Amino acid sequence: MLVITRHRALIEYAIEIGVLKGDEEVIPHATPDQFKGKDVFGILPLDLAHLANSVTTIPLAIPKDWRGRELTLAEVRSIAKEPATFIVEKCCSAEDAEYYTNEARSWLSHGRLNRALDALREIDLCPPHWGVQKALDTALANGTMADTYDAVSELEEVLKQ
Repeated sequence: MLVITRHRALIEYAIEIGVLKGDEEVIPHATPDQFKGKDVFGILPLDLAHLANSVTTIPLAIPKDWRGRELTLAEVRSIAKEPATFIVEKCCSAEDAEYYTNEARSWLSHGRLNRALDALREIDLCPPHWGVQKALDTALANGTMADTYDAVSELEEVLKQ
């Protein structure tokens, strides 16, 4: 796990409660290349967090008069909440969904089911549209031409809206 924080007491607390082992690489600030695909302990903005495999945090209820200074281990213990791990996914844009839907339709018209299914796997709609998600899940689970045509048709209908 890569640790991205400049707060020593938080690292000590995370080791104390077993979230960290103590032998992790610690950096105060990171670039996306440093954490892409890795498990991270620390705070990352959402627009970057999706690049990490997972992000683990220990929320702190910091009183106003404690802000702007380094906290002691005792202070961190007194304000720490339960650790939480997040897996952040970036959703497929409408333009990307339309592209992959058209690609799937094209592959289906050429009888290339596996290629059509590969295109559908690239689509991750947010928020998920129940009918489309069900059709996608069915197509990907069963892998039949009919189910894949149904999923593509559902996607096309949603994208028209």
